[in-house]
Amino acid sequence: MLYSLKDKLKFDENPKLQITDKLTVTVKADAETVLKLMDVVNTKGEVEGALEAVNLLFSEKDRKALFALHLSMTDFTTVISSAMQLAVGEDPDEQSGE
Repeated sequence: MLYSLKDKLKFDENPKLQITDKLTVTVKADAETVLKLMDVVNTKGEVEGALEAVNLLFSEKDRKALFALHLSMTDFTTVISSAMQLAVGEDPDEQSGE
């Protein structure tokens, strides 16, 4: 029996997260990044883990754009949490009930 995954896999597709009307960032969702992210979540403190997650999930260009927004910690946490959910294949809107 042959079970084909070719129609289920989405090669080279990274989800995008719209932060503001003018800023949309790409979330890295490859297996290596997600595995590293899971390790960070399990082993690091909240602040160190959040900074490391940002470095894993976003390109340098997108990180600079995010930090240029001068987000509050609450908003920053929302961005990171949503990006993490996207990276592992969850829909952040479904989690929050929107």
